[in-house]
Amino acid sequence: MQFKNPDILYALFLLLIPIIVHLFQLRRFKKTPFSNVSFLQAVVKNTRKSSKLKKWLILTTRLLALTAAILAFAQPFIPNSENATRKKETVIFIDNSYSMQAKGDKGPLLTEAIQDLIENAPSNFTLVTNDEVYKNLSITADQNKLLGISYSSQELDATAVNLKINNAFSEDNSLLKELILVSDFQSLDSSKLDSLPGISQHWVKMRPIPAQNINIDSLAITRSEDTYKLQVFVNQSSKNDQKIPVSLFNEDKLIAKATVSFDDVTTSQVSFTIPTNTRFLGRISINDAALTYDNNFYFSIENPDVLQVLSINNTADDDYLAKIFNTSGYNYKSVDVDKLSYNLIDDQQVIVLNELKTIPQSLINILLSFRDNGGQLILIPNGDTQPTEYAALLTSFGLPPFGEKNTAKSLITSINYEHPLYRDVFERRATNFQYPSISQNFQYNAGTPALTLDNGNVFLSKGNGIFVFSGSLNETNSNFQESPLIVPTFEEMAKTALSLPKTYYFLGKNNSFDLKTEAEGDAVYELRQGENVFIPLQEKKGKVVTLSTQEAIEKDGIYEIVYKDSITGHVAFNYNHRQSLPVSTTQSASTDISVSDSLRDALLDVAKASSLNQLFKWFLIFAVFFLFCEMLLLKFLK
Repeated sequence: MQFKNPDILYALFLLLIPIIVHLFQLRRFKKTPFSNVSFLQAVVKNTRKSSKLKKWLILTTRLLALTAAILAFAQPFIPNSENATRKKETVIFIDNSYSMQAKGDKGPLLTEAIQDLIENAPSNFTLVTNDEVYKNLSITADQNKLLGISYSSQELDATAVNLKINNAFSEDNSLLKELILVSDFQSLDSSKLDSLPGISQHWVKMRPIPAQNINIDSLAITRSEDTYKLQVFVNQSSKNDQKIPVSLFNEDKLIAKATVSFDDVTTSQVSFTIPTNTRFLGRISINDAALTYDNNFYFSIENPDVLQVLSINNTADDDYLAKIFNTSGYNYKSVDVDKLSYNLIDDQQVIVLNELKTIPQSLINILLSFRDNGGQLILIPNGDTQPTEYAALLTSFGLPPFGEKNTAKSLITSINYEHPLYRDVFERRATNFQYPSISQNFQYNAGTPALTLDNGNVFLSKGNGIFVFSGSLNETNSNFQESPLIVPTFEEMAKTALSLPKTYYFLGKNNSFDLKTEAEGDAVYELRQGENVFIPLQEKKGKVVTLSTQEAIEKDGIYEIVYKDSITGHVAFNYNHRQSLPVSTTQSASTDISVSDSLRDALLDVAKASSLNQLFKWFLIFAVFFLFCEMLLLKFLK
């Protein structure tokens, strides 16, 4: 038993007062003369015994009554747990990702959790969501903040959740730290969530009512001469034979409708065709009530800026380069190094040094400035030249020079599929690919390898704004020109000079793209959707500006790219539909973590564990009881 006001126990010394009064009574006996007291002797003895017993009983009841009253004012209690008497801080994490839009027994899971929090929240707590942290909340003062919590496109993994929760707690180790984590555990790895030392955890597993959800997963666009073919991939959460209408809009205008059929499969597709000679701000829409956030998919198609590509040649044939860049997306020029005007370089985005035998220092200086302004350089060495001829260029770009020439025939056997050059090129990794060969090449192992030879030597790598081949690509030295790799390799290398906006992006991660610009001074680009205006991070290099959204855009849709109140383009953002996947019904937790089905139950359990069994009312009852016993003794005991 413990006391809230232990100082009052000093009042127990007052018990000495009734003891002194009873032991040292100053009352004098009155003498009454009798002629003969022999007949009263027995009566006197009996009276003294009963009086002495009565005094001791009265003293006992008074002492017990006073003791009970003093203990009652000291407020005794018995804690329900060993931590009940410690000061504590409570952090409540509520997952507000779009999977919490699923319906539970009381409506959407997020709405149910917030309502339980409002009705049962502790007096003071910190609330953490995927995108916000609310410190020192009080239900009476901050109820509107809780009601204003909405769904977030940000997806946090277990590591990010742990970090965010740790930062929400104070650094005072004397406090008892209580965490209540509310989620459907759709995208959280529960095995990594219990690694929070010194924090008492309580999990709330929100369970949606099983429902069939249909969502638009992705979009593939292929172009022919006159049309774009749109392949729309649609998912359903469980196998079911059904047909779903799919609508295609250009802005708010309905363009076409089609029906996607599921023949007991979870993924199906439907196709649309649109012309190539017009700007298209597209929205693909379905009508599904389970999760509404994934019913729309946005994309934009605009005529991209033409990439300026310049090939500087010596004696090498550049016919294969002319064929690769002979499309509407490129403006290809070829010039002999002896006839090169340096003024031409300023207008280019991509420059190919096509097997030059020597590279003059004046050209190197111009190329460094070209690189610093956002241009992309591609070096193809001449096999008949000594490696020292390229040392000045490579060292100027911060790369080591070529090594000795390797004259043994080698195969290009290793493709780095994770390299940015090939990351979005291949649908799957080739297992029976016929690799091209090269007769001789320079030893080179610098930069980030994209293609590697069977002898371990690098064939193509990127570093510091320059792509470097370690050998010449002419037909005498290599059959790389005949390989299926050559077209995507050069196209992707060229695109790195100007990373044009894609047809669509997913929210919740850093997205960046490049724009040609004539901007000068402090003028900046904006992304605008209706009245919502967002200023992305921007970095200008020469005539190219890179816009980076980080993770700041929260709402899906098509955004206008605005410069000086003029619309220069459009970019489309979509919610990441991974939240549409079926929710896992199991989660693992260590034995010391309690798991509840509702936030209400978790809050009540935490409050019960922190509560105290108050005993003061019982001691008040005992005090009144002993006073009543004293009255009975005084009245009825003779």
